[in-house]
Amino acid sequence: MENDAVVVDTNVLISYTMNKNGVSGQAVSLAMQNYTILQSNETFSEFVDVVNREKFDKYISDDVRNLNIDSLSKESNFIDVTHNTDICRDPKDNKFLDLAVSGNAKCILSGDKDLLDIKNYQGIDILSPANFLALERAQEKGAQNAAVPEIKAELSRRPDGEVIAAVINDQGVVDAQALQSRVTAKLLDEQHQGSGVNISAAASAIGTISTASLEGAQADIAASRQKLSNEIETVRAEAMVKVREEIQRMREQSVGQEQERGLWRDRDRD
Repeated sequence: MENDAVVVDTNVLISYTMNKNGVSGQAVSLAMQNYTILQSNETFSEFVDVVNREKFDKYISDDVRNLNIDSLSKESNFIDVTHNTDICRDPKDNKFLDLAVSGNAKCILSGDKDLLDIKNYQGIDILSPANFLALERAQEKGAQNAAVPEIKAELSRRPDGEVIAAVINDQGVVDAQALQSRVTAKLLDEQHQGSGVNISAAASAIGTISTASLEGAQADIAASRQKLSNEIETVRAEAMVKVREEIQRMREQSVGQEQERGLWRDRDRD
């Protein structure tokens, strides 16, 4: 059976509960989205006990605690543990290894050095939240890249889709320079066709181009440049909005990480 479940240790679940935007929060959210979270009665009971400790009162309210306990209970798959090991330096952490083997888990998410130092147990990777995020995002990107040829082929079958498909690289990213060149060529082509005049034929017929024709051509080119400039400015403005949003997201994540470090310091003092 394909590994479609993961085990998340108590400390990572606590960090997720405190801050959904932190690294642990993002990792658990992604795990919940892509996999089933395994629980045993023992691991869940430990989470409930730890999250209700008084030292966390400054981070979360009772309502948030209860909401997270209820949500985790409903979204987890509770199984009977059939494996038993004593390999971990900290005996209290063996239950996560037992749970993972019993449920054929893909991996264990942990911030605990005692577990992380084991690295892999019976084919099950033990990953920090940051490493789990990196691996999952790399796999998603690889899957997206694999689909690019099919997407380009589909685009090519649509009206004007061939132009779009031609400027998408193998990573599914639009080549801005290629797009700009094609937009410029398309604009000029549309203007020449719209004029109803075959410029090459006209030049051959009269042997020269009048000043008025030159001025008209220059006006066409200027209009094309202005239109293209407006389109590029629109794209640039949209890109700046995305950049600002990303900067804000990174700031919020940085604040979340700082809160998470404070949480781990509190845990270590416990």
